[in-house]
Amino acid sequence: MYPTSAAYKAMVYSRDYARHFLPEVTLKMIDAAARSMSHYSANTASQFNNYPQIYDDVTVGTFNFGCLEDFQFLLDGSKRLMASSNLASEQIGYMSESMSGANGEFTTPVVITCSYEAKVSTVGRTLVFDTNYDSVPKDFDLEYYATGTLLHTVNVRDNALYVYTSTDSISSYDTFIIRIYSMTRPYRRVHIPEDIPGIYFTYDDKQIVSMNVNMQVDIFMQDIISGEVDFQLENAEKTLDILNPEGFEQYLQRRQPVSINLVMVFPDNSRETIPVGYMWLTDWKSLKGALTAQFTARDSTDALTLDEYVKGVIPATPVSLKELAVAVLEDAGIKDYTIDNEFLNIYSTAPLPIASHKELLRLIAQAGQGVVLTTVTGGIHLKYVSPLISATNQLANPDFQSGFTGWTQTGCSLSTTQVFSGTQSVSVATGGTLQQTVAGIAGHKWYVRFYAMPSVRLTSGSAAFTINNADIMADLVQSNLQLEAWTLLSGIYTVTQTNNVLKLANNTSALWVDGFMLIDLTTTYGAGNEPTKDWCDQNIRYFTTVLMIPRVKGPRPVDTLDYSVLIDSPEIATSVPCKSVEANIYSYVAEAETSEVYNGQRYVVGTEEFTIKFNKLAKDCKLEVKSLNDIGEPTGTNTATLVSSSIYAQAAVLKVTANSNVQIVVTGKAVNTQSSTYKIDSVMDANLVPDAKAQTIDNKLITNRTVAEDVAGYAAYWYNRRYTYSFDWRQNPAIQVFDTVTVYDDFNKNNPVLLTEQNLDYADGVLSGSSKGAY
Repeated sequence: MYPTSAAYKAMVYSRDYARHFLPEVTLKMIDAAARSMSHYSANTASQFNNYPQIYDDVTVGTFNFGCLEDFQFLLDGSKRLMASSNLASEQIGYMSESMSGANGEFTTPVVITCSYEAKVSTVGRTLVFDTNYDSVPKDFDLEYYATGTLLHTVNVRDNALYVYTSTDSISSYDTFIIRIYSMTRPYRRVHIPEDIPGIYFTYDDKQIVSMNVNMQVDIFMQDIISGEVDFQLENAEKTLDILNPEGFEQYLQRRQPVSINLVMVFPDNSRETIPVGYMWLTDWKSLKGALTAQFTARDSTDALTLDEYVKGVIPATPVSLKELAVAVLEDAGIKDYTIDNEFLNIYSTAPLPIASHKELLRLIAQAGQGVVLTTVTGGIHLKYVSPLISATNQLANPDFQSGFTGWTQTGCSLSTTQVFSGTQSVSVATGGTLQQTVAGIAGHKWYVRFYAMPSVRLTSGSAAFTINNADIMADLVQSNLQLEAWTLLSGIYTVTQTNNVLKLANNTSALWVDGFMLIDLTTTYGAGNEPTKDWCDQNIRYFTTVLMIPRVKGPRPVDTLDYSVLIDSPEIATSVPCKSVEANIYSYVAEAETSEVYNGQRYVVGTEEFTIKFNKLAKDCKLEVKSLNDIGEPTGTNTATLVSSSIYAQAAVLKVTANSNVQIVVTGKAVNTQSSTYKIDSVMDANLVPDAKAQTIDNKLITNRTVAEDVAGYAAYWYNRRYTYSFDWRQNPAIQVFDTVTVYDDFNKNNPVLLTEQNLDYADGVLSGSSKGAY
């Protein structure tokens, strides 16, 4: 949930006062590629100068320090001292070394040059000066050049604005120069946190006809669904019209930033802005016969489909999912991202396959029990959301794979006739006993269980399971054990001493037992948070050593949606039950011998850089290029030159100079892919089994059993969340997808629902919407 004031929270659902939200859309009319192609330099720059920050879309300087300017080096607490500041974390942008003189003028003008790798066109130019300082450039020129020729000059005199915008449209220039002659105060440096190659158009409720925002997340990470906003603007003057020479359609480009806000207006006319999304323009059109223009923008994940990632390698040692995610995001050009530290402790030995950056990020999130979310500032968050925590079975040899090691017994024998877990169980004869001593902490609560199957129906005698001679469950004879089926028997015990004897004494007909388990609930969940026996029976599957098991409580709800907020009762649907989850485990084995993994031809004229994809995975590769004649045979002298190459597991990026057809051969040790399957059965009611489906997780980054167990357990947990909620409500734009909210239903229950979809609808001055979630 986006943080808001107490006044906002009190007013957002108020019926005493007609709540008033105003939409605000800022269309950032900039050359979409200009920032990534820009290179800055200046004739005077301080040692604290940080050129890349001039084009990082952060318009506010954060570093308010004394820099020997007049009345700036103060010791009254209003300015920070250099020695106590971490410059690497500060937003500085450009800062000149030169200072203006006594009359505010520079002895030599400050010249800041921005060179572009290719020609750009902009609808204007915006300079942002640092508001931490009491002076801005007063007299300066903006100069535009193309191949050294001056195209246009904007002369600015007597400026006093912290944000200066020039609306002069300039086409096809490759150099932009800011030439500053003076400051508004003497003895001041130039501080520019942002230079924007364009201008920002902001629209409010007077121009916005309607707006719809949709954000979704797939808990299972079978897909990354890009968030989208559609908005319609009043277009009576046809400013968005390809035939209007003075309109701005000629300057619209895909991937231009769009900032979406909703502003709450309070009764006293004060306002609070809630950022809804920072997206990128993907489509626009003027609606024929209407006086509106329609725009569509999508979030950061949409750009992850533009290119393929080919740089996967066979790692020599396991690599963390966080390292893989960083490689993918950096290759995609994403700079604003957050990766939860839990991904640093989950490893893979797989190479990243050739796929879109979006698909690879999906695989990483799925293998790490996480999801991919976008932030309201346009960033990407790889969020660890596993509802599982680690638990330990404190019994030694709980499924008798090591015989009776750890157990004391009389009248018992190992059996392979009936097995619940592993390869053998224990047959307890009439009069037999089976026991184990376990250390405990007084006051802790234990959850203890095992599985039993009688050889004949039990009708007389007794079979008791005790801890320190105290019964913790019903007598097995009274438990209605079924023939030819394993029955779960369990109980909760509060520890009273250090050494505790768990004992099964059978004084009825012979029976099989297997799958013993003891979990210290207090250690696992914390004192006061221990779940009930029934909850443990329904949610914890059997394991022998250590396993990730469900938490008792999910995230605390951030809001409550009762019938003063809901427009109608929520629609509640039952999810299709899942009877099992299978996760494929992949391994990668290199062949001992070297073989050819690629052989292809390409006609090259001059110097060309390109990518080739191998026929198979490979490691330790070598690449060779040869020039061919017109009939495809090697020439007497090889005229093809391999300028550079980067070789990966499935592809190579190479630069070749030639003037002929070129043969490219790659040899290396082919890597074969093998897979096995890890399967878990879901814990479910017997009456659900006939309709249940088996689910499969096929993720090539899963390369060890531990990760497969965790991923399968994660999926099983969510598949067993049996209900999905859909509801229309008054909407609160501060609520975000993947927040948990309390939702009332027809029976006045207040269930915690994890939101998986958010829709915000603004039309005719009214904000409403709908949401979906899992319970």
